[in-house]
Amino acid sequence: MTQPNSMYQAQNFHILNGDALNERFPTEIPGQRIILRCCLIDIPLKGCQEVDFWDKRADYLSQRYPTIDADDYRARCLSEINKIKKIPKNSKVYLWFEDDLFCQANFWFCVHCLTTSQAQNKFYLVRPKASLRYGFAALDNKGLETAFRQNQAVQKIALLSKLWPAYLGANQQLLLHTAARLKSYYPFIEAAVEAHIKRLPGPDSKGLPLETLTDIKAQIGRDSFATIFQLFSQRLPIYGYGDLQVKALLKELLD
Repeated sequence: MTQPNSMYQAQNFHILNGDALNERFPTEIPGQRIILRCCLIDIPLKGCQEVDFWDKRADYLSQRYPTIDADDYRARCLSEINKIKKIPKNSKVYLWFEDDLFCQANFWFCVHCLTTSQAQNKFYLVRPKASLRYGFAALDNKGLETAFRQNQAVQKIALLSKLWPAYLGANQQLLLHTAARLKSYYPFIEAAVEAHIKRLPGPDSKGLPLETLTDIKAQIGRDSFATIFQLFSQRLPIYGYGDLQVKALLKELLD
């Protein structure tokens, strides 16, 4: 007799923010893994719509980052999102996300996706008890197991789910209002929301990340990208930018 696919059996599911964590994930922790590869910190800052979002996003990323192929992105990203939507009822879903904006944007999307597709599951947030700059990367195998054991049940999930559409639609007031209402449960969200707003360009500013890169370039001149990236990460760990994001910002600054 054919056995049912384990992907569709109620059990533990771990939604991991990126392949790096998956590669280091302890085999001692049971459950199916789903890898969120979205990098939703990187969207056009003027606001987006959910209609055709993924197609438009794939095209946007392939234009911004020449090494990214739009079709490959759709395949690798959307296949994992479809797994999230197929998590069966009565499962336990563990969300592995850090406090920086890079992780938080993905976390907000993930919560929104779960609340629109599944109402009868239990959700838990797993956060690293480490520095903002290094997060899960600072933890060894035992540290990751400890973080898992210290998970917290996700509360106010309906309110949490409002963060994603507010972020997607560039609704700053709703983001701030929602973060304030969630502060006693998730104090780190407010800092991520404030960081997001500070990166938006204004009449007298290019946005905090570009202003910071300008200062770094003025300070060190024609130094290597590795030095620039290190200094940027030290000054603005709240963004959680990887080298791709900083390189794109640097190109934008030079252009």
